[in-house]
Amino acid sequence: MYENKKKLKKILSFYCSLPDDIKRKMIDSVQYINREHKRKFGRIKSENEKLEKLMFEDNYRRQIVDCAYRVTKDKTGLDISESEYDDIIASYTAESCIYSTIFFFRWCYEKDYDNKYFNEFLDSPEFEKTLSKDFSFEPSEESVTENDDDNNTECVSESIEEYTEDTGMKLYGRIEQRMTFYNFFPQYEYINGRLHEFTKEELMSGYPSNGAINLAYVTSEESEDFLQNIDIDKDTDTEASCLYVLDTDKYDIEENNNSTYQYKIDLQKLVARGIRLSDVISPLYNENVYKIVTPEFSCISDKDFANSPVYLNETNLLEGEPVLLKYNEKYYGTFYVRCRIQDGKYYIKTDANINNFILYYYSEDDIDIMEFEKQAYREDPTYTNCARITGKRHIKDIIPRQTLLEKIGEENISLSIAEKNPEEFMTLCNNSPFFSDIPAEVRESRINQLHEIITDTKRFQDEKRTLFESMLKYCQEKGDSGITDKMISESGIYKSLQSELEIQRSELEKQKENNEKLTAQINELKELNQKLQTSSSGDIYQDSADEIKNENPEHDISESIKNLQEQQQKLIANNEFLMAQAQMYKARIKSAQEEISRAIEESIANTAKNAFEPYISNAMLKAAAKWDSDEESEKYSMRADMILKKRASSLSGTALTEYLVKSVQSKRNYTRNEIINIFISIAQNFITIFSGDPGTGKTSVCNIIADVLGLNSFGSDNNRYISVSVERGWSSKRDFIGYFNPLTKKYDKSNGRIYDALMLLNEENKKSVYPYLIMLDEANLSPMEYYWADFMPLSDRVSDSDMYINIGTEKELFVPETLRFMATVNTDRTTEELSPRLIDRACIIKLPDVRPKEAESEDIIPELISWQSLSETFAEPSPVNGSLQKLLEDIYSLFETYGMNISPRIRIAVNKYIGVAQGIMDSENNASPQEKALDYAVVQKLLPKINGCYEDYEGFFEALKKICTENHLSLTGSSVERMENSRKKNMGYCQYLI
Repeated sequence: MYENKKKLKKILSFYCSLPDDIKRKMIDSVQYINREHKRKFGRIKSENEKLEKLMFEDNYRRQIVDCAYRVTKDKTGLDISESEYDDIIASYTAESCIYSTIFFFRWCYEKDYDNKYFNEFLDSPEFEKTLSKDFSFEPSEESVTENDDDNNTECVSESIEEYTEDTGMKLYGRIEQRMTFYNFFPQYEYINGRLHEFTKEELMSGYPSNGAINLAYVTSEESEDFLQNIDIDKDTDTEASCLYVLDTDKYDIEENNNSTYQYKIDLQKLVARGIRLSDVISPLYNENVYKIVTPEFSCISDKDFANSPVYLNETNLLEGEPVLLKYNEKYYGTFYVRCRIQDGKYYIKTDANINNFILYYYSEDDIDIMEFEKQAYREDPTYTNCARITGKRHIKDIIPRQTLLEKIGEENISLSIAEKNPEEFMTLCNNSPFFSDIPAEVRESRINQLHEIITDTKRFQDEKRTLFESMLKYCQEKGDSGITDKMISESGIYKSLQSELEIQRSELEKQKENNEKLTAQINELKELNQKLQTSSSGDIYQDSADEIKNENPEHDISESIKNLQEQQQKLIANNEFLMAQAQMYKARIKSAQEEISRAIEESIANTAKNAFEPYISNAMLKAAAKWDSDEESEKYSMRADMILKKRASSLSGTALTEYLVKSVQSKRNYTRNEIINIFISIAQNFITIFSGDPGTGKTSVCNIIADVLGLNSFGSDNNRYISVSVERGWSSKRDFIGYFNPLTKKYDKSNGRIYDALMLLNEENKKSVYPYLIMLDEANLSPMEYYWADFMPLSDRVSDSDMYINIGTEKELFVPETLRFMATVNTDRTTEELSPRLIDRACIIKLPDVRPKEAESEDIIPELISWQSLSETFAEPSPVNGSLQKLLEDIYSLFETYGMNISPRIRIAVNKYIGVAQGIMDSENNASPQEKALDYAVVQKLLPKINGCYEDYEGFFEALKKICTENHLSLTGSSVERMENSRKKNMGYCQYLI
């Protein structure tokens, strides 16, 4: 009603011109909402100034207007409930104009007619004459000019803006019920378009003493009904489920007569003022803040993602609430939570199959991550992860190739056109109704997929075959004779099947050769047996007996003959067994020949019907694959048992630290802190990246680490250290590890050692004892987030369900925590930059430029270090003290001020690193162990985020250098100076990794 400041001046001018006794009554009638307001307005001595400021407050304006009406209502003869606008205007006389104006403003509240008549009245001649004290009231169409308006409002302060203080507040948090009390626990404030997360100290001081606001209500009134009808957490709940935004005025918070919750909001008072509680307290998703949920299984096929329920890990959900699904570093949604009746399991359905297989998602750059803590009076809090959407959503097309081909088949687009004229085939597809109601970018992507399927025979053999089958089926049903014998014989599918048949024939020939060899062995045994049988007359026995007698005259010849007879019986029995085996092999060969013959005959007879199914049944291939798989599993099981029998060193704690430092220093001139830093990083991070100028020994230090941990002491086939030379052009795990070949039902390995490592670790499972290191040499020759993408989620694992990886085998592989990656990177222009999401998860160590040792010192025998000892020494943190934590928060705040977001992932990693390093590092360059720990953490986890023009970071560098000087952070300070000094040769560009 009062948004226009010029019109508000006119209204204030009117009320300030009222007689002093009326103004005094109006001011005295105000009921202040809290003591702070009462003191604030009580300090204003001028009645006009006080009245002006009160009129600027919504809560008080209504009270003032109402009081003025009650004092003067008998002066007009109008009825508030029955009068119309024309009646009010007609009542204007020289004597009643002031009272009619007071009546009008009160009438607007009663009738809620402000939008209809308010502006009209403020420009009316009646109101203008009342302001100018012109009481003639003769009909006039003229209005007061702008200058006249200004003259009429001289009694009103010129600086209206000073009264329009923004006292609104918007808090994000949870509501918790304890017995009959309802309390709101704020955790974030949305202020000036930005989120501010409260620190524990801010909460305790702002809302003592439990960091919460009591929601007061009146029994059997609207406020109680409201609280009882919304979802609210209990104080006994272990997780925050019910998240809300509290949107109110800070002056609505008043003191509470309670030592635990010293402030409250009286909901019933808000109701009495005509405020809807649903506008004050509403679900957090109304603010575009949604809970983040994760799928129960780490790998979901596009088909299941489009059509099937996706069951969730989270349990603190509400049925029907919208959520974002985090999957493969994307945030899909929003989707509505559903609940399975039989067991209460939560799930979502994307319903992409009925939405043309299109999903919408947000990247990490499009959201702000928020964590809502549920203390529940416990020592260990739990967190509910949420995302506030700040960017635009993106489109993802998840249509399976099989479905795409089926849809094209339904459009009656002939395959013969695709074979003869791919361009025409693409045109028909583009004009198909199936592509009409989808975004242009998706339509273009699908057309390109079809083009790939048709043109790239080798890579998309299965897709071409599926399309061929569907089109053949359609032609059969329609009686289309367009597919000729020549087309069949010349097709790639037919030639592929011929190749499969040749392979099977070759296998059969090998079986025949083996059978012939076996038959020859049997014939030799027959001859030997015949000789034995013919010697029964005693010739052989006698010769043997004479020989024995000559050697030992006293020996009983009859006993020797008996022994020879026993040997003969054994030979005869062995011969019979071999004969039986030969018959069995012959029978198996004959059965295999008959089975192959039947398969060939059935395939020929049913070619058209079965659309060229393989001549050798898929069942046989699966059986062979299973046999290979079982044999392979047995091999890895034996290797795992052998490794588990190795005896680990007893070194741990301080003794282990000193051994590692001494061992590495025997090969490299590193300081004690530098060596400790390396092993803490490896123990705490799934991947540790070594950066440095050429010749700094990045690759060799990885080899040294493996040696001192004893990982090369298992024998060449079982050593637990692998060095992989990354090649340019790698784009997926297919290049890095290999892929599953659906034709041979076997895994085609690009790197057999990595495949062996993953299979062995899967066999070891949770029993894995020793570290396993894989080193990626020259890792950024290709983008790591491409070929290493499947390993990226393992960096964030927190439970057993997060410890599986899919490399394309028939089942997911378990990856125990003993597996760690190391990578060496170069920073020249021939390599790829590390992506922000990889930097967020990795520990990046810039190796010192030291001279290599000319000759190694004493020869230290490597110890075999167990993962348990390594983890207990370098990955079990102690708490970070308050002053150090405060310094760390100041550094975080500085980074975020300059647009470098510090994710919860990094905060946790930094605290864990400092918690360990502060207890085992040495003082150095006037820095305490705690300061050295912080120094390494900032350099390795925060500085890699710097990437941009020097002008954007100039103020940041100055502030950070000041912090470094005051707190002995020499590594951070020198790194900042290096970036500043190198900006000229880098055309003003600053990046930590350059």
